[in-house]
Amino acid sequence: MSDKLHSTLQRQLRRTALLDDELTQEKFDAFLQRISASYKEAEETRYTLQRSMELSSEEMRDLYNDLKQTSAKLVEAEQSKLHAVMESLDHGVCTVSPKGEILFLNSAAKRLFGTSPTHYQDMLRRFVPVSAQGKKLDPLALAKKALRGEHLLDYSATLQRSSNDRIKVLASLSPLLCKGSDRAEGLVLTFHDRTQHNQMMRNLSVALEAANQAAQAKGNFLATMSHEIRTPLNGVIGMLDLLLASSLTQEQNKFASIAKSSGESLLRIINDILDYSKLEAGKVQLETAEMDPLAIANDVASVLRPKAQASGLPVDVTVAPGLASSCKADAGRIRQVLFNLVGNAIKFTDQGSISIHVASLYPVTRSRNGSFFLRFEICDTGAGIPTEKIPSLFTPFMQLDASTTRTHGGTGLGLSISGALVRQMGGEMEILSEVGHGSTFSFSVEVQPNDLVVQERRRQGERREKLLEESNDENFSLALLVAEDNHTNQIVIDAMLRRLGYSDITIAEDGKKAVALASERQFDVILMDCMMPELDGFEATKTIRSSAGQVASIPIVALTANAMEGDREKCLAAGMNDYIAKPVSLDSLRQTLQRVFQQTILASTK
Repeated sequence: MSDKLHSTLQRQLRRTALLDDELTQEKFDAFLQRISASYKEAEETRYTLQRSMELSSEEMRDLYNDLKQTSAKLVEAEQSKLHAVMESLDHGVCTVSPKGEILFLNSAAKRLFGTSPTHYQDMLRRFVPVSAQGKKLDPLALAKKALRGEHLLDYSATLQRSSNDRIKVLASLSPLLCKGSDRAEGLVLTFHDRTQHNQMMRNLSVALEAANQAAQAKGNFLATMSHEIRTPLNGVIGMLDLLLASSLTQEQNKFASIAKSSGESLLRIINDILDYSKLEAGKVQLETAEMDPLAIANDVASVLRPKAQASGLPVDVTVAPGLASSCKADAGRIRQVLFNLVGNAIKFTDQGSISIHVASLYPVTRSRNGSFFLRFEICDTGAGIPTEKIPSLFTPFMQLDASTTRTHGGTGLGLSISGALVRQMGGEMEILSEVGHGSTFSFSVEVQPNDLVVQERRRQGERREKLLEESNDENFSLALLVAEDNHTNQIVIDAMLRRLGYSDITIAEDGKKAVALASERQFDVILMDCMMPELDGFEATKTIRSSAGQVASIPIVALTANAMEGDREKCLAAGMNDYIAKPVSLDSLRQTLQRVFQQTILASTK
């Protein structure tokens, strides 16, 4: 190396701080060797990096290809699912590309087309849309609207299947939109045969009408059977009631009592079946009236206490502190549930006691009128019920075992009816029982607070009793007209009225005769059967009410075997003052006549 080049290189190296002393040949050669080694090392590093990048690129390509294949398979699977769903539809489905290519036709579309269209234009020509006003529309114009993003739903059209085959269809045309885009990627046409749809709707309408007629027929059948069974049963129970009130030997009294008990059992079975049928049809309507919870519990206990005492079972009634003395609810239905539960407790308890507990509970949170829950608990010391059998107690026509029906009788509907009535009254029924330690049946019902002043009601009741007491001497001289077409029931009601002390009794064989007799002389009360020849009780009542003079105001009491839901209201709407359902008992006849006389006396003193 020349001295000049050596000096120049030395100066440059010193400037870069690579050398700090004089550059000799030996040092310079060593320096070049280090540079050569560094360069070689750099080349090896570069080669290694390049190879790593090549390998990584191959792995990335493989991974990309795997992902691409997996995605394709997933897309294909999803498309297969989508196609399977569309193939399962009864509606025709057709998708079209923006270029007018038919992308997909499901089986229903092919079937409805008859011969599958080959192109979008061919498909549109087969459709003749119709506006709501019956005007033919341009299918191509509708397609352009859909491509602009409009959804054309449920428009009528005629589908030309062949030269002489057309069907009415209901179609929808919508844009085919990709996720995240507002631009239409094609069209979706869906349609179905209106002829088949209309026929189905007609069939449904016919089926609905048939169901309504069947329900009406069922209701009419129940009403008719109720009337036809109660009419002769009235004669049986009524005559037995009169027979038991007469002078009988001990043996005769026993036989008559058994016969009456059997008749009353039959009546309970009829009532259970009718109640269950009405509940099943949703036709039980609740009545809201003033009631005394304690009085209802005491009434039930007093009626059933003789039966319990015959088995050595006391029946006690207890009340919780703060029990409301008056509220509004359906007292008749509450009494019905209590009779069933207390009756069952007596039936299935051999020794121990029966108790009825009444309590007022917390207010109803959803109520705005101050409603609260009333709770009744019926406890017995009977054999108890196995836990696994408790749910079956509320199954219609079910008893715990077959021997229950043979031993105690009944339909197996009592608890089912009671549970349904409690639920309809806004409450629930609960059962706690332990085998060998008795059972507790409890139920709560929603009741309304009573806004009437109880003291005023008692004052009015005392006034009624006083007026009735003053008129008792005159009651037995009152003239009564009985409109009844059944000969047996004529004898029964006449004997019952005479047993109650009435002697001036006139019998009319039908409604027409009753109207004529009522216009000939003044009667104090008319007992009116509803189902009679010539003129039924409803029309006879309306005729009497439209008469002139005092005849129009004669108190009329329905005396009928019509005991279905709404029959009482129908009688009152016709102009009758009160209602007695057959079979008639002496007590119900006495109480109803007293009630009618009270109302008449009070009305006359105003």
